[in-house]
Amino acid sequence: MKYRTLGPALVTASLLALSAPAAYAAGSDMPVPGPTTDVPPTPGATAGQPGGAGSAGLQQVDTKTYVQNAAMTDLFEVQAGKLALQKSQNASVKKFAKQMVKDHTRTTKHLQAALKKGDVDVTPPTELDATHAQLLQQLQNASGADFDKTYIQQQLQGHQEALRLHQGYAASGDNAMLKKLAAKTAQIVQNHLNEVKGLDTATTNG
Repeated sequence: MKYRTLGPALVTASLLALSAPAAYAAGSDMPVPGPTTDVPPTPGATAGQPGGAGSAGLQQVDTKTYVQNAAMTDLFEVQAGKLALQKSQNASVKKFAKQMVKDHTRTTKHLQAALKKGDVDVTPPTELDATHAQLLQQLQNASGADFDKTYIQQQLQGHQEALRLHQGYAASGDNAMLKKLAAKTAQIVQNHLNEVKGLDTATTNG
């Protein structure tokens, strides 16, 4: 089944909501309509809150939206991870950031392969939308312990949103190849979420 790429891309409202000290508000679960580079909103989904798939909080999204959000998440994670490797002075944070760059570079390649094999006519974004650019700017403006706090908070929010996105499409998506990819990616994202929760506890107690 082929899908035509439409203009607006999806942006998460929650990411902007956290823009006070640093926060993930939009993106993989990101509702907030934006310019053509932003990803279209998912009805009923807000960062940190259950999304549009009922009490389980899973997102029910169409294939185009899933592809755009998944790709946008990967783009941001790679760029944010590279920035953390440059700016963080915390060995644990840098180790986590290195893993994010590696894993999300890989999931980007897997997504591209799945689009080809699944005959999906959707072009993933290749640059950050306005919401994620703002999040990256928050990281660029932070330093020292404030940088680590900002980075970890964004990672917590972002991976919670990404997990709902991938689990939701794996459960209700309409492209078999992408559903398989979403299920595998959800496992990776869950591992990342567990790691960043431990990182958050360690840095807070430290």
